[in-house]
Amino acid sequence: MRKLLPALLLLLLTITSGTAQNKIQSGWQFNIGTGFSPNRWDADFDSLGAIFLSDATLGINGLPAVRLYNKPVFTLGLNYLRNIRKPYTWEAGITASTQQIGRTSGISYLEKTPITITTAGIQAFAIRTFHPNTGSTLMIQIGAAVQGVFLKNTELENQTDTLLKVPGLIDLSRISSLEMELTSPVMLQGIGRLEWINNLTDLWGISASIEGRFLVTENTRFSGITTVNNPFFPLTTRVNTPASNINYLQFNVGVVRLLQQKSRTTITPLF
Repeated sequence: MRKLLPALLLLLLTITSGTAQNKIQSGWQFNIGTGFSPNRWDADFDSLGAIFLSDATLGINGLPAVRLYNKPVFTLGLNYLRNIRKPYTWEAGITASTQQIGRTSGISYLEKTPITITTAGIQAFAIRTFHPNTGSTLMIQIGAAVQGVFLKNTELENQTDTLLKVPGLIDLSRISSLEMELTSPVMLQGIGRLEWINNLTDLWGISASIEGRFLVTENTRFSGITTVNNPFFPLTTRVNTPASNINYLQFNVGVVRLLQQKSRTTITPLF
């Protein structure tokens, strides 16, 4: 018995001193955000000017003063955060956004019905975490999102000009239009994000982040189409230009529901 007691005491000391309280802290995060883009949708319209050739003699106007401008984008996200206590971890979830593109036309700059773009898909991040103090986590995240794009092709401008008209003999006219078209329904974005999480209780936390989203794919284009109607056969010409890559700077706030998970106990010998 005397020999057994020292052995049990040694084992107890080994377990007590060698136990690592590595508490797993995963959670679900719901966030909302808003963002803006410094890029212009109509930056490349000048390349379509050949479709709307002007002729002062015939009284034909050139390309109308069509302008497209970004309104704020609004986003929703639901993500699973995997053990933010680790120095390196990951996050994945679903995301959706909606945005309106304002548009004006003509010298009066009267606003027309805006164009709506909606996206929905999945996103994932690799994360490097830092813990400046107890209950706070700073995360540097690099990731990507794959989303479906929902956009209706929209005619931005339509113009009909008379080229030649001889009553009873010939009526030659030209119809010119400018359209915004969806070229690919799948969008790929690269994302860089800086996020901060603060634990309010053992089960709840709040988050705030700033991120940049960079479009990898080309999903929209502008088409200039002109058709010359003549007595023999119509002659149609089309000129296309891709829309400028629209990148976004975005701000998010969220609520984090931390999950209750058991601590991992690691036993290491004293010697």
